[in-house]
Amino acid sequence: PPLPPLSMTFGGAGEDRALGVAVGPDGSIAVTGGFQGEVDLDPGPASDHHLSRGVVDGFVLRLADDGAALWGRSFGGPGLDEGRDVAVGPEGQVAVVGTFQGTVDLDPGAGEVRRESSGDADVLPHSRAPRRAYQWRARFGGGGAAQCDALALTDEGAAIGAGRFQGEVDFDPGEGEVLRRSAGYDDAFVVALDAAGLRYARTFGGAGLVQAYDVAACEDGGVVVAGLFTGTADLDPGDGVESRSSGGRSDVFVVAMDRAGDTRWIRTFGGTGSDFGHGVACGADGVVVVAGRFRGTVDLDPGLGAREHHAAGRSDGFVVALSAEGALLLSLIHI
Repeated sequence: PPLPPLSMTFGGAGEDRALGVAVGPDGSIAVTGGFQGEVDLDPGPASDHHLSRGVVDGFVLRLADDGAALWGRSFGGPGLDEGRDVAVGPEGQVAVVGTFQGTVDLDPGAGEVRRESSGDADVLPHSRAPRRAYQWRARFGGGGAAQCDALALTDEGAAIGAGRFQGEVDFDPGEGEVLRRSAGYDDAFVVALDAAGLRYARTFGGAGLVQAYDVAACEDGGVVVAGLFTGTADLDPGDGVESRSSGGRSDVFVVAMDRAGDTRWIRTFGGTGSDFGHGVACGADGVVVVAGRFRGTVDLDPGLGAREHHAAGRSDGFVVALSAEGALLLSLIHI
């Protein structure tokens, strides 16, 4: 249903950040992020106060379609813990991804589910039922560092997380090991998780930076991930090799995978400056829409053609629509 016009604020005396938002099938809104000190998670006349246990704690806030607070929950420990993205499933369930340091209580309710970080920052996907019951959690990390920036839920209940990692990370949240080591400073990862554990883990990168910023689930169970890369990188998450080189400081990549995590197609585009792929969505008939920003001159056609645009200022925004096969359908810029 269409959302009515609304605007609201919530927070406290410290630094509070809303980092992810999602809309449920009934029009309700889920928000996640991090807060310092004491925060009031009710944007209305009532109050819902939470006190952080450490440097930063994470929060999950659920709002009705008119902006009224339904419930708010917080989670964390003595370190820096925050939710970075949130998704709402077809039955109203909420899933959150983020990072945590040290020891953290992953149950945002009255119970306790304590986990200890095994690296600089571990990823904490967890799911919650419509009535706020803690359902399941999965933690992965290792001697390196992992940061999950994006989350999507498939219709069949899998949580797809995407982000970046450094060093060696174990992407299996269970008793097994799925070890991956980054080729450069930052490599990208895409993982599929459910209550039974890990479905698949895919990683790709190069000598420079390869960072996944957003992920979207498609109607057929596939996923699309977007981000940036620098220098020369192998952008194939599977067993193949798809070597691409950025034209400027950084270029945009878009990787489409099927239900099993196998590569469908890979597209890149960019120009003379720094180009970032920040958001991606998968629509009807498999159409993929990518949004981001660029500097200088950029060619937004990932194929053999050219669709050049010039930034009017320090950076401009862009929107690119691709077909289910990765062909350019539309490119727009906003000055």
